[in-house]
Amino acid sequence: MHATGTHGASGIDASSDNGIAITAQSNTNIGIYAVTAGGPTFSPPPKPIAILAQGWSRPAILATSDSSVAIEGDSTSGTGIIGKSSTGIGIHAVGGGASLGSPPFPQVAIFAEGGPNAGIFSQSSNVAIYGVSAGVDVTSAGVHGQCSGAKGQGVFGFSDSGTGVLGLSDSGGTGVHAVGDGFGVYSTGETAVQGVGGHIGVTALNSTNTNAAYLASDCCAAWFTGNVVVTGTLNHSSSRVQIDNPCDPANKYLSHSSVGSAEMKNMYDGIVMLDANGEAIVRLPEWFETFNTDFRYQLTPVGAPGSNLHIVEEISNNYL
Repeated sequence: MHATGTHGASGIDASSDNGIAITAQSNTNIGIYAVTAGGPTFSPPPKPIAILAQGWSRPAILATSDSSVAIEGDSTSGTGIIGKSSTGIGIHAVGGGASLGSPPFPQVAIFAEGGPNAGIFSQSSNVAIYGVSAGVDVTSAGVHGQCSGAKGQGVFGFSDSGTGVLGLSDSGGTGVHAVGDGFGVYSTGETAVQGVGGHIGVTALNSTNTNAAYLASDCCAAWFTGNVVVTGTLNHSSSRVQIDNPCDPANKYLSHSSVGSAEMKNMYDGIVMLDANGEAIVRLPEWFETFNTDFRYQLTPVGAPGSNLHIVEEISNNYL
């Protein structure tokens, strides 16, 4: 059968109140072949199919429905619906009162527009949406979410009792990577951010300098690189300062305990026995004069008065 419609008329008009309006069957080729005017040259499919529709500058198939399903694809073992385009959109879905628009990317497999509603709604007892990327460069993503408005979220995750968004990486990569002109990650909650790691719980780095913070690491509760400013009260049970040894900074540290003072100073004390001439020499560490200046002295005699007790020579060459 060959049917052609002119001047806006239908080539074939079929209707049925309770049965099938048109039945077409082919055991070796195409059941129904539809092509728009000026369409491409027919080429037989590689295997028999029920319907083949080809469009040139117009839709090959246009299906509308007021209250039910316009197109339904059902397969017991294969694919219900396949949409394929070499240079355009494989499937363009519009719903929720949205107007037909242009995709931000001209070549996509599925472009869905939902207007004020969801463009795609997926529900499953397991994984609702599963995205896989070959990872050819740093911009590759299994799932990419973008929000073009001033308010909203590119990716929003919600869970009644589990995890809203979970990111995993098996090969030393990043489970969740966030970049923003404002906040890369903004979190609210009783515990806004919780980090659990085998070596470091949370790592914070500044891309414009060398400042860094490592929390819950192997060495300690917190490790800071750079200046640390505390505007409130710092309460602590004990205080110790560990700095590089100025004589061997690459291999040694100096450990100092802190003493409260109105000015910056280091305090050192010790006990020395006087010889028969009432004299004593104190040998100081090799780093002492490198690390300290403006020395002050306090002598306290023990066991007997020392009216003539005094400093004969001030510190020189790490000796007193």
